[in-house]
Amino acid sequence: MKEMQRKNPKNLAVSFMFNLSFLLSNFSSLNQQNFPPYGETFFKFPTGRFLDGRLIPDFVAKYANLPYWKPYLAPGHHGFVDGANFASAGSCVLIESDPNTINLHMQLRYFKIVSSSLKQQLGGRKFAFQNIAFMDCQPETKQSYGLNEDECYQDISELALLLNDALANATKQLETQLPGFKYSIFHYYNLLFNMTYNPSKYGLKVVESRCCGTGTYRGSDCGIGDYDLCSDPSTYMYWDGEHLTQYANSQVVEQFWNGGTNISSPLNLKELFELELDDEIQIKNASEYDNGALADE
Repeated sequence: MKEMQRKNPKNLAVSFMFNLSFLLSNFSSLNQQNFPPYGETFFKFPTGRFLDGRLIPDFVAKYANLPYWKPYLAPGHHGFVDGANFASAGSCVLIESDPNTINLHMQLRYFKIVSSSLKQQLGGRKFAFQNIAFMDCQPETKQSYGLNEDECYQDISELALLLNDALANATKQLETQLPGFKYSIFHYYNLLFNMTYNPSKYGLKVVESRCCGTGTYRGSDCGIGDYDLCSDPSTYMYWDGEHLTQYANSQVVEQFWNGGTNISSPLNLKELFELELDDEIQIKNASEYDNGALADE
């Protein structure tokens, strides 16, 4: 997620959402999440979100007193004066990884279109990053690899930690290169690790299996054919094989917003939202952005 500054008399800020996974999306080129029981806890009907209710950005909007980010591809006309959500389920960096998803290249192209339609100078202001999750013990992982209840697949973490280290190094480098660049990295890996091994601290009771699905751990096919559905999703960490329940997401955002440096660094999300930056630096960065990487897109 990044907050942009529009160069106008009111000096208003707008926010935009990008993603490289399923965790932040309320739009998908997939199909499963468009049918019950998805959405049943909060919206009472499917909304395209891969869970029973609200996602991480929905709770962030609540904490920040903002409207929900509109999906860029939502039907109808949208002015996007408050920002937009370009995220899509399963999106990738490389087009060839999955041509059927809205990859990062396409998300950035959509952002350029919105920027042009607003007819305002947009420049990077503040950036919030969520790193790769702890996935070793997800119900889908356990079921796919035939693991026992107390087993996890540790090879996934080796890759996740490499990517998370690369993200931390990249943001530090950008901080030295871009005056006024401010950011927060949400250590999602750390938090999900803690939630997995100390669930009661977060009000959770079930982490080994999911609320909705089929198989040993209900690790697949939620909403498809015959499936099992728990009676109280708020006691479960996972809604389906890899996506958290609405309740778990509420606990995640509480930590992202207010947590210490072991969860969000160098700032938590509340501190990032409240941080005031120098206007001259922001306008300079906006000009550099307009002449930068997206100019050739």
